Amino acid sequence: PITAGAAFLKLVVKHRQFVEAGGLSLPVLLAALASANGCINDAARAWFSLGRDRYLPSWFSAVHPKYRTPYLITAIVTVACALTAGLTPIGMLEEMVNIGTLSAFVLVSIGVPVLRRKRPDLHRSFKVPFSPVLPIVSAAICLYLMLNLSLETYHFFLGDWIYAEIFGRSFLVAATTTSICLLLAYPLALLIARS
Repeated sequence: PITAGAAFLKLVVKHRQFVEAGGLSLPVLLAALASANGCINDAARAWFSLGRDRYLPSWFSAVHPKYRTPYLITAIVTVACALTAGLTPIGMLEEMVNIGTLSAFVLVSIGVPVLRRKRPDLHRSFKVPFSPVLPIVSAAICLYLMLNLSLETYHFFLGDWIYAEIFGRSFLVAATTTSICLLLAYPLALLIARS
């Protein structure tokens, strides 16, 4: 299987040939790098905020004394992303990114009308047009796209693959185990957050 790192090197080689032929792959390559940089910074800032709010250990929110940036967690996220991109087969990586992004979109799309109804008192700087129809349609489309991903993607996404491989159990047992863990983890996380 081809890894993301190998795919990137292949892209660089193609880029050289394409530029020599007068193509536009340099802007595409730069856009991909800028997008990856933005994602790494966003992830680092999210972990930083979780550390600052004490949902994670306080060292997650350590800032550089001179530059006042979350340097430690940025370095950790960068190394983790580089290792993941270099060691994960590109097909699996793209499906995992797809299911992660689509599931986030589904949760946000469902959360918009729910918050509008449950918490109408909250200040909102942006009003969703055609609400609640647009968020419901958005959630439905994202769910449809998720249904077209491979079953292996769901195994990895839900953690079932790991359970099934380690314990040699069936998918049903693994899915039940994951569901129980999630049901127990949510109230536990609320208790920790309130303490």
